[in-house]
Amino acid sequence: MVRRIPRPLALLLAVAALLTTAWSSATAPFQGPDEPAHFNYAQHLAETGSRPSVTEGTHPDSSQSFLALNFMNLDQLAGVSFARPAWSELEVRRFDQLIEDLGEEGARDGDGPNPMAKNPPLYYAYQVVPYQVGSLGSFWDRLVVMRLASGILFLLTVAFTWLAAAEVFAATWPRTIAAGCVALLPQLTSISGTINADNLLITAWTGFLFVALRLVRRGPNVRRFLALCGFAAASLMTHGRGVAILVPLVVVVGVLLLRFRPRPAAALGWLAPGGALLAAVAAAYRLFLTPSTGAYGGEVNLGPPGGGLTIPDFLSVTWQFYFPKLPFMPLRPGPEYGFRQVFVESFFGRFATLEIAYPAVVYSVLQAIGVLLVAALVVSIVARWGAVRARWPEVAVVIVFALSMIA
Repeated sequence: MVRRIPRPLALLLAVAALLTTAWSSATAPFQGPDEPAHFNYAQHLAETGSRPSVTEGTHPDSSQSFLALNFMNLDQLAGVSFARPAWSELEVRRFDQLIEDLGEEGARDGDGPNPMAKNPPLYYAYQVVPYQVGSLGSFWDRLVVMRLASGILFLLTVAFTWLAAAEVFAATWPRTIAAGCVALLPQLTSISGTINADNLLITAWTGFLFVALRLVRRGPNVRRFLALCGFAAASLMTHGRGVAILVPLVVVVGVLLLRFRPRPAAALGWLAPGGALLAAVAAAYRLFLTPSTGAYGGEVNLGPPGGGLTIPDFLSVTWQFYFPKLPFMPLRPGPEYGFRQVFVESFFGRFATLEIAYPAVVYSVLQAIGVLLVAALVVSIVARWGAVRARWPEVAVVIVFALSMIA
């Protein structure tokens, strides 16, 4: 028998569906962060069966995308809040005629260079189905259906958040708060209405957290650990930042062995299938999917040209991300971009191609509230230290999960 969906969760899923649909409709085409590049990756994969190149090729955008960006004035919108797209009926009819004149080759020639081609293909393979469904209609229908497919991932993220909270809290209200914080987060709802691989990465991590908490609470078995490794594999095959999921994966294994102390044969029985899945994914990526510029397109090489980032450099850069530069530290390269920009402005909302923002005072208030909430969390942990210690497996998973993502 299918379990009845709790009423608060059903309401949150309905609201999340409404919000992601609204964003997919209200955001002008190709105005999500890096949306043209994400779309072109998915289109090239759907049309040719292969990925575009990171560094080579003659068309970064397909001829269809290039026409849409330029003829409909969409390319001028990014970063320019007063610009407007073409919208007259005559322009739409002319665009449809030009798309028809391009023929099938106009959808197949976006071979690169595409900066998103450094990403593994899992999200873009997922988008192949909505791309083909949308292709039954117009060029714009295809874009809308692909955006709605990202919205489905958002709904899964909300559901996984509820399930993860259910592994920690017996009462309904903290589960509702946890899932509501996800379902109503403006930045997340905005991204979910666009074509962006981050949507799958977020879903994979949230699903991983749910399964990890269930494992350390209820004990290991083949099915649960295989599901955990499946989410880890999805993270690895979605984005370079997905590599960070290996840290909580190792910690979960350590907690399971420490808490349940299985016999070696039993441990090997539930570890082997998940380990084999990860090994197969790693081998497939290494042999068939690694770009010519290195793993994840060289994304993890943060140092100067020709050299990697040293440990002192990493510590210096990390310190300056959160705190003012100390006298003995070299100046951090790049623009002024740190804690406030990431954990306040970008987290709560910078929209379109990140140029649409709330007034600065809103972010200052959100930052102050965030500091107060962190302080309240610390006080709560101290006040209920006995209860926290009794749930140490779940606490360890959540802490490592958060810190590995941030680090």
